[in-house]
Amino acid sequence: MHLHYASTCRAPNSEVLSQALLTLEATARYGGKRHPVRVRTGMYDGKYYLDLADEQWQAVEIDAEGWRVVSEPPIRFHRPRGMLPLPAPLQGGSLGELKTLLNLASDDGHALPIGQFSCSISGL
Repeated sequence: MHLHYASTCRAPNSEVLSQALLTLEATARYGGKRHPVRVRTGMYDGKYYLDLADEQWQAVEIDAEGWRVVSEPPIRFHRPRGMLPLPAPLQGGSLGELKTLLNLASDDGHALPIGQFSCSISGL
């Protein structure tokens, strides 16, 4: 719209605008590079990525050495309507804090799920 206005000093009519949008869509669809798109989580080059769904398009990168918030994840995320942002993770804490969220019959019952979670994280 700006280029049209800059060259003609008039706003484009609906036909010109529609034609421009169709051209841009066709160029992107058939001439552009293809990228797989993920929803909320994805894996790339041996690392897991969790989309925080924030306005900055940040993600948490998780690998065998730990996690970090990254501003430009190497994978593309799609955010369906209604997807809400996740809170930014904080350093510290313990997996033991999860046991208050688990519906287990006894205090000893949390060892198995926490152990499985720890193994899956360290096995990245």
